[in-house]
Amino acid sequence: MDDGDWRTAFEGAEEVGNTFASPPVLSGRNLSRLHVDDRGGNVAVAMGFDFRVSSEDAPQEWVEQQFNAFEVSLEFTRVQDLRIDGWAGEPDCRVAFSKNPRGSVDVRMSGTGEHISFTAERARISRFRAYRASAAGH
Repeated sequence: MDDGDWRTAFEGAEEVGNTFASPPVLSGRNLSRLHVDDRGGNVAVAMGFDFRVSSEDAPQEWVEQQFNAFEVSLEFTRVQDLRIDGWAGEPDCRVAFSKNPRGSVDVRMSGTGEHISFTAERARISRFRAYRASAAGH
């Protein structure tokens, strides 16, 4: 699976699928959030992406509410083989998700001076919401 169809790897992708005919591309997208929690012996990784959307590409209900952006948050649990080599703070990286033969999700993010990889037994979209972003993009 390429990142153009990343949503097939995630539980809870129905809302994204019902909103967009094709999912937003994650490749080259800066992560808005990355959180690694290794407390209690169980590793979890959460990451988020923010997108701008034009009124031509937005669902009508978003246009009516003047929403021009949306966020997608992904949650990975039962994470194994976590490796972080370099971190740029706002990585401009290629993101790839794939289902392996065991049914787990392999995640690979790499860019200049950074590489993050892990395998998760469970992957889900934990948040999908539209909002009105300021002109400055925040």
